[in-house]
Amino acid sequence: MATPTEIAEKLRLTMRALGCSSLKDLCGRFRAVNASTYFDLQRSQKWLQGKAEPRFAEVYQDWAKVLALPQDGAWIATCSLEEFQAELVARFGPRTAPTRTPARASATLGVEIAGRYAAYSLAWSPHFAGRVLRASLQLNLARAGTIGAEYREDLPIGAAFFQGTAAIAGRTLHLPLHDVATGLPLFMSFALPGPPAAVLCGVQCGAALLSHSAEPMAGRILLVRLRGAPELRASNRYLAPGESVAADLAALGVVLPPGGEVLLQAALGGLDRVTTAEQTRLSEMFDPAFLAG
Repeated sequence: MATPTEIAEKLRLTMRALGCSSLKDLCGRFRAVNASTYFDLQRSQKWLQGKAEPRFAEVYQDWAKVLALPQDGAWIATCSLEEFQAELVARFGPRTAPTRTPARASATLGVEIAGRYAAYSLAWSPHFAGRVLRASLQLNLARAGTIGAEYREDLPIGAAFFQGTAAIAGRTLHLPLHDVATGLPLFMSFALPGPPAAVLCGVQCGAALLSHSAEPMAGRILLVRLRGAPELRASNRYLAPGESVAADLAALGVVLPPGGEVLLQAALGGLDRVTTAEQTRLSEMFDPAFLAG
């Protein structure tokens, strides 16, 4: 078999065509056609991240069965992304068609904001309350003027890796993200500054990953654009109590003027959450009224 091409993008298109909300869902589709498939969660995470490609021809044959294509697995592996997408559009409809981005939005995304960012937000985990979480986010200019987003948190229990495609509305940037392993959603929205777009201030909402309860959460998030390509995974972490965000940025090559820490802490603001107790109190009031009606 010839060298496989664009496997990560083809997997994303496959998930969109099949309506899979997570990689776990897609694994289930493969198991449905072959109980002993090599397409498992651990391997497919690496394939979706572009870190590796399937080495077994059986994976591509299972893939063809999952999509019920007339072509065989070798075609999936070696066809162009455009050919693969055209076949999916023909079979599954326009939801797999290319995303069209206005020319101005494409230029803005490509020139002004594509790059690597250090991401700072107040910890959602009750185990690290009051501390700042330093994560990392990459915005990549992709085909057809789209922007791919990859967000990573390195937690004491392991890494969480989110992916999605950016959307532009006026001078705002929106990132609908999903954890590649579980499908857990995370949404971010930012004010979109002009060049050089060294920092993006925004909000995010979702649920805490490191928590005994799944309470809806919302809060501020700051993205600081980094020059060059510094590796952030090794130093992504919850900052120590009282540790300076400005000092962490200085270690990454971003030196702020005196007073910068005060402005950063103010920009991070506070958290908002819907607690289980609040929901219970409201339900106790509204449920009887609803049932009585």
